[in-house]
Amino acid sequence: MVDPEHLRNGRAVFRDALALYVGRGRRHSVEIFCDATGISRDQMGRWLRGETEPRVSELLVVIDHLGPEFANELLRGAGMGGARRLDADELQAFDTLAELATGTADMAEALKDGRLDHRERADLAPKMAALGTHLIGAAAAMKAGGGRGGVS
Repeated sequence: MVDPEHLRNGRAVFRDALALYVGRGRRHSVEIFCDATGISRDQMGRWLRGETEPRVSELLVVIDHLGPEFANELLRGAGMGGARRLDADELQAFDTLAELATGTADMAEALKDGRLDHRERADLAPKMAALGTHLIGAAAAMKAGGGRGGVS
């Protein structure tokens, strides 16, 4: 269970960070921000008054729209920082790693008993084909990007 004190502090951190970027005299007016993000003006008002905090899906929309500077304001409340936008190569590398991890987990689960039966093969075949397609695409992207692939 979340400590009520932490909940209040989280709301205050979000409210204060949001107020730096959205509102009268700020980079984004409430109206323009809400129109651009699909967040209701009523919801924005509750956030700016510190009455509630966003759901994770809403928070991601706000961070995407306001950028890493805003994300760092939020993170500062937890003693962290260093948020930045990832470039396309990095996103591709993370997606590839996630696909590999999922494929490995699927294969390990199927091989727990030391063999692949006909049902496991039928289940794994399309997953492994999709993984192969993803890896071929990732390799082509790395080649086109000078072999970097998001890894410096």
